Amino acid sequence: MKLQRTVQRLGRFVVLGALLATVCWSFSLGLQNREETAIKWIARTLNRLGEPALANRLWTDFRKGRIRFVQPSELDGDNAQVSQDSKGNFIELNNFALQVADQEKLLGVNPYGPKSINLVMISATLVHEYVHMGQVKPSLTPKFEDPAWQYSDKNYKRWYQRLKGELEAAKKLPPSAERTKKVSEIVNLLNRLAESAQGDAAELPSKIGDYLSTGLSWNLLSGLPQSILKTAKEGESWLAAAVKSAPTTSATTVPKGGAWVLLRVDSGAPPPRNDYDQLGFTFTTSPGSAQGSWHRGDDPSIRTNLKMTWNAPPAVIEPGKEFTVTFNPSDSGSSPGASGFVSVATALYFCKALEAPWEFKGQGRPAYAALGEPMKPQTVTYTAPAGVPNNVMAFQVNTGTSLIGGWIHNYLYVYKK
Repeated sequence: MKLQRTVQRLGRFVVLGALLATVCWSFSLGLQNREETAIKWIARTLNRLGEPALANRLWTDFRKGRIRFVQPSELDGDNAQVSQDSKGNFIELNNFALQVADQEKLLGVNPYGPKSINLVMISATLVHEYVHMGQVKPSLTPKFEDPAWQYSDKNYKRWYQRLKGELEAAKKLPPSAERTKKVSEIVNLLNRLAESAQGDAAELPSKIGDYLSTGLSWNLLSGLPQSILKTAKEGESWLAAAVKSAPTTSATTVPKGGAWVLLRVDSGAPPPRNDYDQLGFTFTTSPGSAQGSWHRGDDPSIRTNLKMTWNAPPAVIEPGKEFTVTFNPSDSGSSPGASGFVSVATALYFCKALEAPWEFKGQGRPAYAALGEPMKPQTVTYTAPAGVPNNVMAFQVNTGTSLIGGWIHNYLYVYKK
């Protein structure tokens, strides 16, 4: 199934992604596999939108080679299609979607913001394609396109209702930074959902009577995109008023000469990992803690259980002053004969403003909670750089295990006087 409807809009995000290669939130991706990184973020978005089964299926199909990134020329410039080989259907994705991987660090800070590639739109495309994955030799005819487009149409409404309910619940929470963050994320998701729905609604009429049947009802043509956008804008207005009316706090005292003040901690949730299901693999992490558990492949009774905790860096750091973070490893009940480790790597970054390039300021020695090694505290020490108001500093903690890694916590600071 080819979706001309999506590739053109995705192409605009690709251009934006190229521009972001030079701005503050775009860190270097390093050696991480771009395809796997793109799938990870799409799966996270599907999970976020209440589609865990589809997220897990996406990982499974990717591991089995049923999701393939191909050149635009192989899709006639389209975004995606379902094709067949001797093993059955598989999805071909325009490799423009790999721009998701190029925005890895930006997405770690604000995955659904206006500067990020539209993960909601890509997720909606996959919802559509997975209808075709259940069909036999799908083609551009009403027999195959009617059920796919009708399901996508209903899915837009379902995602909207879910997010609208989340927004109303979040607005009832007590005033806090966490409430602000939650409402902001939901509003961003609504805006990206509206953007995707508007694009599909604009193209639907040209397809009806061609490879879509006449006489069908459509949420997309009955005001749904406008409703989504209206709810998003109402959420923005509510958030602006809530922030403005929030009581100010004097808990953070900034020295006269200026200092780095902790703004927030942004964390990326671990993606679903079907490739280690057979080992009973679990990994949980939050700011200050990372814990992994799995069993040996040849003996499920031999289990690794390791944990790493660490103190938060100071809320206020004066330029030129050192700050130290201590990592405390522990064995949470591993079996005799078990092996492996939980690891933490850190780095420090600086940029002059949100639209300026990052400067790498240093990387500490990784810390390990490793079986067979002493479970002793390990420290990293950094020196805060000089700054002027509105400069940004990021202390990054990257957690993982001997099986898999890449789950990041960014302690974000802004320079104040």
